[in-house]
Order: sequence, then C-alpha cells, then structure tokens
Amino acid sequence: ENQSAGMLSAVEHLVRIQEDEDLDFVVCVNTEGETQKYAGDTNRYVSLGTIGKMMPVFYCVGRESHVGSHYEGLNANLLASAVNMVLEGSPEWADKVGSEVYPPPTALKHRDLRDVYSVTLPARAVTYFNYLFVNKTPGVALEMMKTVAREAFDMALERMRYSAERFSAKGDSVVEIRWQPKVITYNELVESVRESFDSASQDAAGLPMSSTTTKGASTQDPAAHLGRDVSPDLTASQASTATSSAFDLHIRAFVDGLPSDMDDRDKSISIMGEVLRHYEDKEPVIIVGFLPPFYPHRTNLRESSRELGIVRAVEELADQAKDSYGETLKVNEHFVAISDLSYVGFHGTREDILPLTENTPGWGRVYNLPVEALLKLNTPVLNIGPSGRDAHNFTERLHLPYYLGAYPKLLESLIERLSLIP
Repeated sequence: ENQSAGMLSAVEHLVRIQEDEDLDFVVCVNTEGETQKYAGDTNRYVSLGTIGKMMPVFYCVGRESHVGSHYEGLNANLLASAVNMVLEGSPEWADKVGSEVYPPPTALKHRDLRDVYSVTLPARAVTYFNYLFVNKTPGVALEMMKTVAREAFDMALERMRYSAERFSAKGDSVVEIRWQPKVITYNELVESVRESFDSASQDAAGLPMSSTTTKGASTQDPAAHLGRDVSPDLTASQASTATSSAFDLHIRAFVDGLPSDMDDRDKSISIMGEVLRHYEDKEPVIIVGFLPPFYPHRTNLRESSRELGIVRAVEELADQAKDSYGETLKVNEHFVAISDLSYVGFHGTREDILPLTENTPGWGRVYNLPVEALLKLNTPVLNIGPSGRDAHNFTERLHLPYYLGAYPKLLESLIERLSLIP
C-alpha cells in the first residue's frame, strides 16, 4: 500500500538475479484477492494482466482580493471545483479492452494551499486524481488533461460572468470580469522560469549567459539536475550532457529542505509552488502535470508463444475448477485493484514515459521509476487470488470455504501448468 516500495526496491535485484544466474522468468504470479463484481456474484476470477495508474494534478492559480471586493479577484477554489466537475467520473476517460470497461478518474484530494484563516480569496488550490488505464500513454493523458483544464477554466469564468451580470443588475454599477483562460504544463512552467531565473542570476552576478556541466554530475545522480526532472533510466544521454543552472541548484536546495516525512505528493505540490513563485506571469493559470506514484499496465497481448501458453493454462484451469470443484473461474484481462505486477515489465519505450518524467515535479529525487530494469524484465503476469468482498471497507472480508478448499489446489495446479511453458 506504500507506493509498492518493496516491489520497486526488488526490481533491480530481480534483474541482477536474471543476469547472474542466466534465468528466464516465464511468468510472475500474484495472489491478490479478487472481489465480487456485483451483489450475489459467486464467480472466482483470474486476471491475465494488471491495470495501470497515473495521478493527474491540476494546480490552479487565481487572483487574491479581499472578500469585500469579490469580483476583483478569482477564487482558485472555483477553478479547482470546475476541474472536478469536468473530470470526476468522466466516462470519456474510461479505458476499454474487449467487453471490459475500467473505472473513470476520481479526485483523491482537493484543497486550497494556505494554512491560516484569511478573508482573502484563495489564490492557489490543487486537485489531483486517480486514473486507471490500459491504453493511454502519459503523453496522450497530458493532452487530455489540458483539454479538461481549458474546459474547466471556461466553466469557471462563465460562472463568474453570470454572477457579475446578476450582481450588476441589483446595483447601479457594472461589474466586469477581465480574466482570460490560460493552461500550461508543468514542464512549460519549468522551462519558462529557468530561462528568466538564470538570466536574472547572471545579470546580478555581472556574468555573461553561459552554462557549464555540473561538477561530478552523472547518470547516477539525477538530483544534480532536479530542475530538469531527469531520470537516470529514461534520459541517460540527456543527463550525461545536462548543464547546471542557478535555477536547478535552487530547486535542488529547496527539495533538500523539505521534511523527510512529508508525503511525496505534497512534496511534488510544494515544488510546483516554489517554481511558480518565480514565474513572471502573475495572471490566473491552471498548471497540469503528474504526481507519484505511476503504475504501468501489464497486458497479455497474445503475441508471443509464452503469452499464448499462459492463456491456455488458465483455460485448462477453468475446466478443472468446474469439473473437480464446481467453481466457475472467470478470466479478466486486467486486475483492476492495482498491484505490484505493474513492476515486472513495461509496454513501450523510454520515450513513451518522457511526458511523465518531464511533468512530475521532483522526478529523480522525490520519485523515480527503474524503467531500464522493467524493460529488461519484461515478464508476463497473472493474478489468481482468494475471493472476497467490500475491499477497503470496514466490512472487507474473505470467503473462507473457497480460500481453504478449492483455491490452494487450483493455485498449485496452475503453477504446475505454467512450469511446462517453454
């Protein structure tokens, strides 16, 4: 439950074992519990893959004003609320494979970013979402997030104009709303601030604009270029030629000063706020990016003989479950409750993940993903677990007759079948 910290720490160890012992991992079997799909569901389930997860974040910047001058400002909570209205439960975002449709995005947190009571309109608010996927890449999701942010901004301003019009009609003065929608990515924010920050630093020092390689920087120290959000796995060539700047060093020092026990999502949000503090454009804006963690999806594409062998083994197991135990074993394409199976491979290339690394504040320092190791593992997955219901509720429970009866025998039989796959 802690960002799969244990599994992530094991990935590179698995690669070393694979290489040192000349092993070829056939399949990674997980035993996460499967829950009912509907009331009265008595089916048992096995999943040929596992769903992916990303965490879109929308950092909303309004304009402060005294509550007595409401229309002179723009409440950041209004922007964040509009984002929630557009994206929460959006069926357009729901991925689909065959007959399986996966859950839409849902907000995990929505709050303004001030700590004390004030009669000033909140200038900054943030909302972030859990998004489960099997088809979309971070690059595709980022473009969709920009569309959501623009729609939300328009919705918020329409609300402001409607309110101002009705308010004006009650009095003898006309209230105008002057704000214009603006949406940028976190990477665009970083690049803009870096340019202005470094230029100001050079001017203050009386030095010509130049850049030099960070002393001692290497692909083993992504934090040396934290402002650039580089990853040792994904942008090794970039990291080896990356240059230092006053901005990079400033952000690195800022991250080093954050409390060690601070939640990783709050760290990333704090980094966004610090970068934004140096942004020259002070007009309202919605900044889109990602927060940790990121779970790649794992899908049985039925392209290799090994993947096809796993499918056959599961089909044979379903026959055994029915004939020997009277159990109906249904096959899911993906385990939808998120699992460590995400970290035994990766569908795609390093370039596919760059929009994520470039738009996750603190990537390489706050959070990182060993994609190079995942590409080397590239192991098919399977989940077959006990049956239960009401996951993450106080009524969560296990069906003991199946767990202590047919399930362990079916698990053993499955392992035996899988061991015969070349």
